[in-house]
This record gives sequence, C-alpha cells and structure tokens, in this order.
Amino acid sequence: MDASDSYELIGHRDNATQEAQSPERFIWWSKLIPSFKILPPSALPAGGKFAAGISYLTFSVSPPIYLQYLLSTCITLGAQCRTETVQSIPELFSTLEFQNLHGVVNCTGIGAGKLVPDPAVFPTKGQTIIVSGQAERIATRSGDGWEALVIPRPGANETLLGGCKIAGDWSTNTDENMTKLILDRCRPIAPEILDANGDFEVLSVQIGLRPSRRGGPRIEMELIAHEDEGGQAPKFICHNYGHHSAGFEGSMGIARAAADLVVRFIGNN
Repeated sequence: MDASDSYELIGHRDNATQEAQSPERFIWWSKLIPSFKILPPSALPAGGKFAAGISYLTFSVSPPIYLQYLLSTCITLGAQCRTETVQSIPELFSTLEFQNLHGVVNCTGIGAGKLVPDPAVFPTKGQTIIVSGQAERIATRSGDGWEALVIPRPGANETLLGGCKIAGDWSTNTDENMTKLILDRCRPIAPEILDANGDFEVLSVQIGLRPSRRGGPRIEMELIAHEDEGGQAPKFICHNYGHHSAGFEGSMGIARAAADLVVRFIGNN
C-alpha cells in the first residue's frame, strides 16, 4: 500500500454540471481530507477540455499483495485455512468437527445471495484492463453516467484501467467494445505510459462481479438457536457482505465493525 497523489477530472467544459462548477459543495467527503484542493485550469491536462479538477492524497493498493498479506497475518496469529462446501451456514454447527464453534463471520460476498439466502444481493459487473508501465498517480475522469479510472499497482510495473458498472449482469465474458472505450477514456489521464503510437500496452483484460446489495451493506449479528448438551446454546452468524465496489478501500473499517460485534457478543455470553 503506497501513498499517492490523486486527481479527479470532472465533466466537459462545454457542458459543465453543478458539481463541476462547485466541486467542494457536491463532493461530500471534501472536508474529511485535509489535502483536498480544487485544481486551477492551468493544472488540468491539455486537450481534455475538462470542466474542473480536484486533487488529494490517497492510497493505492495492489489486491494480490494486500490479500496475501492479510492471509499470512491471519496464519501467523493462529488461523487455520480450510476449504469446505456447505449449503447453508447453520449446517456447519451440526458438523462434528465444528460443533464447538461460537459462531461464523459470513464474508461470502456475492455468494451470500444463495448461501444466506438474501434476495437483495446482486452482481454489478465490472471490466478492467492491466497495462504495462506504472502511472504517475491515481486519476479519475468522470462524464455523463461514466467514470474512467487509472490506478498504478504498487510493487509492479503495471497499471489498472477501468471501468464500468453494469448492475444485474452475471456474465463473465469480456466486451471488446468496452475495452476500446476504457482505453480511449483513459488516454488523456495517463499519457506518461502511452507508447510512441499513443497506445497502451495491454497485458490482460478481466471481469469482476461486485457484491452489491439493495439497501446497502449488511454488517449485523444473527443468532442461531442450537441444541447442545446443556440445552439451547446460542450461536452467532456475523454477516459482513454487500459492499459493492468499496471492499478494499473500506476493508479496515468494515473488519473493525464486524470484530466489535463478535467481541461484544462473546463478552455477553
């Protein structure tokens, strides 16, 4: 995880929205980031005809490295890794080797739709592109109903370009037209990694299904009555899913919220 300068370019100057005219009024988090500032017109990329721009200091995370770090940390602290197939979470409590569990933290993402089950869970399809070279900064470009992303990957000479959000689409097939659209939208905000012909060197194109949920994320306890030798012993399921596209950026706060619920339950029981 590296600290990185970031900027966001908003709209087109020939059709400026209210947000572009007064970013500090319409971006709710502007007062929460001390480094937030509005860019002067002279600082906007040439040729983009952008209506406005903002900058701030943020973080760039490489998911493969971050996930490996989290897993290795858990193992160091004594966690054991198992792969199991279950049809429902309560059935775990009836399995002989898991009978002594106090509970389960359910972080099954989009799988929670069938496992819980929760009909409010749905996929939001995204397509991203990995290109060669590390961009100088995180950059975002927004238009009418779309957003282009440039995210350098720390620890690797590559950059992620995105993206799209297609609600309710379960397909994991890439779309060539979307690939071209992403590349075209990202060129003005990452010119430093274009080749001599003004193109990106594409390394891979991938699809992800964001674990979205109508009504927002679910972080709450569910108690399960379970018969034990001493009568009814409460078990818990701490649900923690439905975070849409905010899983990595919110992961630390999300984990703390779930951990607090678990600690409080165990302390009271």
